[in-house]
Amino acid sequence: MIPKNILAWVLWAFSVTTKYASVILAPIMIFRKRLDIFTWGGIALLAILLTRPGQLHSWYLHWGMVLLLLSKKSWAVSLSLLLTIGGLLRYAPYTWFGDWNAPVPTYRWLILLMPLLLLLSKKVRNIFN
Repeated sequence: MIPKNILAWVLWAFSVTTKYASVILAPIMIFRKRLDIFTWGGIALLAILLTRPGQLHSWYLHWGMVLLLLSKKSWAVSLSLLLTIGGLLRYAPYTWFGDWNAPVPTYRWLILLMPLLLLLSKKVRNIFN
């Protein structure tokens, strides 16, 4: 009988050979006791989404925000709440101007990034702590 730990590593190695996305899971498997999976998983999902050019709709943010809401860190929960507000307000420039032409895309990005800047403010951090 093969021990569970060895079997898990063999199956993981087989998984890596079939799809390279499993390579990202290696640090998580090794450091899972010290990592807050919900916090860093939410940050990773949001980082991927925020680096994509083009139309970023608010509902794309939900995957990362749900993980941040389950986090043990208060700053992650407040980031999720502030991004929710920013995501909803991203449609304000469209309703104001009535189309998607310039400067609407720029305003949408500024509105979404404003919560991130607010979180850096000491007063806002004190409200959420």
